[in-house]
Amino acid sequence: EAVFDAACAAGVRTVRVSIATLYPKTWRRSIEWYDPSPEERAEIARRLQELAAARGLELYACADPSLVQAGIRPSACVDGALLAALHPRHLPAPTHKDPGQRPACGCTPSVDIASYRMRCPHACRYCYASPQGFR
Repeated sequence: EAVFDAACAAGVRTVRVSIATLYPKTWRRSIEWYDPSPEERAEIARRLQELAAARGLELYACADPSLVQAGIRPSACVDGALLAALHPRHLPAPTHKDPGQRPACGCTPSVDIASYRMRCPHACRYCYASPQGFR
């Protein structure tokens, strides 16, 4: 609830969500992970829809068929059509699916501007951008 409230307070009107997918790098970090069952995923989706609707937020799912099956509209976190529409001169952006992403991901090709050689300042064990270990 706090995340949705903070989003609203910041003027956010659209939220895109997915349930985490752990990559081999993150599995090697020996984190404990619980993969929700289909029934639990449906309940998570129901609760997210409820929270979003109560706040007037548009809710979309990216790269997560289980959330789409539960009624959340599919979308992309990196949406080329939206990027072009928001650009001051409406310059075009790619709109095709990035082939390097998960099968259900609708994101357009993009370039991550972060450096993966640096330690993540937040020390999140699941972060794919933290190759040098954790505090």
